[in-house]
Amino acid sequence: MRHNLEILGYVKKEETVHLLKQHIMKGSFVIEINHPFGGYYSWMEGPEGQLDASKPRSILLITKKIYSLEEILRNSKIINKIIDFELSARPAEILYGNKTLPAIRIKGLPSLSDLAIVQSSFSDEGYLFAKAPKNFDNETIRIKLTKFFSLDQTSPGIYRDLRQPEMSYLAVSKQTNWELFRRITSHVKNNVSDQIFDVVQACFYKDRSIWDMLRIYKPGASEEFLLELKNSFNKQLAFFS
Repeated sequence: MRHNLEILGYVKKEETVHLLKQHIMKGSFVIEINHPFGGYYSWMEGPEGQLDASKPRSILLITKKIYSLEEILRNSKIINKIIDFELSARPAEILYGNKTLPAIRIKGLPSLSDLAIVQSSFSDEGYLFAKAPKNFDNETIRIKLTKFFSLDQTSPGIYRDLRQPEMSYLAVSKQTNWELFRRITSHVKNNVSDQIFDVVQACFYKDRSIWDMLRIYKPGASEEFLLELKNSFNKQLAFFS
């Protein structure tokens, strides 16, 4: 039996980002993710290896303080009433150097020129933005993003994303530190039938508990391949437990 679910959780990932200097509040710390889903697109060639660059992807507004999920949802609802596109805003945190910084992840901008009104609107609601650090250019950072998931459970421990069908989620026994996760991912990619996929760690708040997950980005992934990945990752996690 298949089960549709709407639940809360988060994803944790490493991304290469760059500092935005136009269409923002002067001096504020705003970054854009350069090449999302690198574990998938880095293997592809030609047009298939490129995401549509005509629209902004994920933007992170770094803030001076932590704003709760409720605050961001309430204020983005207000902002959506005064703009002519559908903005998605969620709380996030980034690890840059040895600092953990609060942020707001925004998506849905038709163009970067629309960023100015969004940031200004958050400012009008009382949000305070951090100043951009010196010498920040193309950097690799770690991101933890709180988000809602709309899912279809297709098999035990396997979930398909109903909003983004190229994404799937696999139940695993535990999370690991970044270094071990890289080692396990490398081993799995070298020992499964298809290396072309992107994977990050995730977590669901479900059934009054915490469920550790992996998010898989692979358009058209078969149920058999997802089961192969789930078993392979869990085997490696058990080996290192």
